[in-house]
Amino acid sequence: MKAGILCCLLGLLLLLTSITFTQAQPPIGRALQNQPVDNLRVVPDKPGEGVMIRRGMRNHTPIPLKQTVL
Repeated sequence: MKAGILCCLLGLLLLLTSITFTQAQPPIGRALQNQPVDNLRVVPDKPGEGVMIRRGMRNHTPIPLKQTVL
């Protein structure tokens, strides 16, 4: 009885983690997975290189496109 409940919970946990990990990687973030992103010092050389700057906020810190998992 206990083994069945434990197995069920483990399966649900694996399912939930796989769902969150697949959602946490946007298509742009996948290409930049191996490059560490530093919020303060990253300056985009070419458009679409992984850092998005909002219009009118060019003097502020760039916003990385990677989503954070809460």
